Amino acid sequence: MLTPAEAVVVAVAQVLLRCDQERYWLRIAAARIGHLFPRLPSQAVYNRQLRDLGPQMSAAALWIARHIPTWHEPLRLMDGTPIRCGASRVTVNRSSLGEIAGYGMDKSHHAFYWGAKLMPITTADGAVTAFSLACPKDLDERKQALHG
Repeated sequence: MLTPAEAVVVAVAQVLLRCDQERYWLRIAAARIGHLFPRLPSQAVYNRQLRDLGPQMSAAALWIARHIPTWHEPLRLMDGTPIRCGASRVTVNRSSLGEIAGYGMDKSHHAFYWGAKLMPITTADGAVTAFSLACPKDLDERKQALHG
């Protein structure tokens, strides 16, 4: 229903309209941007289309980041954000994320979780230059950044 360019525009609109809840975005989108896209797809079709466009969206984001004035400065900022991948023991045992995921401590929420850490590396302006997923058991974030 959406062309690849339109799917990217809808994804950018989600960010600009600050709709953080992925599950409710297409319900809200009909009211917010429905006049621009009268035939929005279902959630499953939209998610599949965005997954297929992942490499193109990453390339576009990297192209934009390289044109930011602070790209050539040596200063980079990095942080690790926990991503919960499963809650039950059955999910942990059946998951194919075993190479990346593990048990870790989310210090901001004072809770253990099973999942991975998203490690974005940004310029001083906040443009993402690289990212990787790391096992939360690994404590040295610098080593994780070198492997990302």
